[in-house]
Amino acid sequence: MQPVNAPRIVTVASIVMLGAIFALDVLTPQRLVAAILLNIPIALSGLAYQRRLTLALVAGAIVADVLAGVLNAQSEAGFDNISLLNRTLLAASFALVGAMTVMLSQTSSRLSDSRVQAQRVRRERDRERIAGVSQERTLGAALTRASEVLLEAFSATGVVLSVGGSSVFGAARAALPASLPAWTSGSAIPPRLLGEAPPAVITADAPSEYGLNANRAVIGGLSWGHRAPVLIALLEPDEDASDALEELLPALRDALERVELGERLEFGRNELERRALVIRDLVYAFSHDLRTPITANALNMKLALEGAFGELPLSYRDTLKNGIEANNDLLELADSLLILARLESGEAPAQREVFSLETAARSSAARLPSSTRLEWQVSGDSNVLGNAADLRRVIQNLLENAAKFAPADSSIEISLERKDDTVRLEIADSGAGVALQLEPRLFQRFSSGKAGGGTGLGLYLARRILETHGGRIGYHPRVGGGSVFWIELPAAPPLRVLEPAMSAGGRK
Repeated sequence: MQPVNAPRIVTVASIVMLGAIFALDVLTPQRLVAAILLNIPIALSGLAYQRRLTLALVAGAIVADVLAGVLNAQSEAGFDNISLLNRTLLAASFALVGAMTVMLSQTSSRLSDSRVQAQRVRRERDRERIAGVSQERTLGAALTRASEVLLEAFSATGVVLSVGGSSVFGAARAALPASLPAWTSGSAIPPRLLGEAPPAVITADAPSEYGLNANRAVIGGLSWGHRAPVLIALLEPDEDASDALEELLPALRDALERVELGERLEFGRNELERRALVIRDLVYAFSHDLRTPITANALNMKLALEGAFGELPLSYRDTLKNGIEANNDLLELADSLLILARLESGEAPAQREVFSLETAARSSAARLPSSTRLEWQVSGDSNVLGNAADLRRVIQNLLENAAKFAPADSSIEISLERKDDTVRLEIADSGAGVALQLEPRLFQRFSSGKAGGGTGLGLYLARRILETHGGRIGYHPRVGGGSVFWIELPAAPPLRVLEPAMSAGGRK
């Protein structure tokens, strides 16, 4: 069906009316002056909002007035002075009516443009408010806020929103006012409302249709992915609500999609946190409970070696020594798991104090085998602020690795240097070094940089401990062969010198 072209209809009607009035004027006596009716098509042309049409009709009316006057004079054997004056005044009236019609048409056009612009601004504002629905954390809260925005935007007497079933109306999730009767759950949803794109809108004109308590309602449907459709009903809204709602539905769908995505992400985050807590608790329990039997077993084996259970064969003594070493490895693993659980769970760091990194390094070095050769190079103050036990663990791990992989006739070089606000410790050995392909994951969990490198937790724990202290750890090959592991920590601030509380002659 072709749309109605109102300007064309007005143009045709005005021209036809002009011709009909001209014919009537020719057929009537001079003094009757039917030409006054020519003002009608001139005024009517203003509905077409076309200035050229109005001016053309004014010109046509003046020509028709003059021509009809001449024809009337010929039929009545001469001009009548009064008729001439009337026709002159009519020509002036045509020009006046034409001018007024043009001005009124232009004013109406400007008012219409203003209304369109105001409506556009209003719809843009409504679209922004609908987009703000995405700030809600749950779909229920988003639907409630959307109903508030829609109620105000369309001046409706009520709004109902629900999440439907696959093909039937569901219970209302939001309704304003709260006492508003919602639609009947279980009623079949019109198929047009179930499409994904574009969003569909229908108008219900029958009272109580779909269970809605309204003489007129506009219903919109939103659906995306595999979720149930969201249905919106506006009760007694503005006249242009159908088109306007259709414009706003895409923005509402985007907002609800973001809310739904946020809900899923929040659920996933909570689930990950819950699982992390379970794993942490399991690691805590496992590590703590593992220490008791291991410690008891080690004690019994040490007592056996000391002769508490009588003389033992040499081969059995060697077995007990291997067992004690294995127990020590298990205790080390249990301690590592406890620290790992503490670091990964984000627990508050242990109490920190100012202590000397050099003292910690020398203390750790004293635990190495007596055959280990060490070369020290210390420059400047090495005080840092941190948890002494954790940082000693880091240094002990690096020193033991260096001693383990350094050749028997080589030395381990330990250098300490303070530069500006940083203390740097380097431990260099002359061993085989780290394979190039292993360097990128050297400080990751369960990754060992060297053959027979143990559990793969030591360097990872060192990195995590240093990170909690605002420090760093790194590795680079040693010139001439070997490895250099280094750590950097913020230097401790200098101790504040207390000034005398009272100077000579002063007062407290």
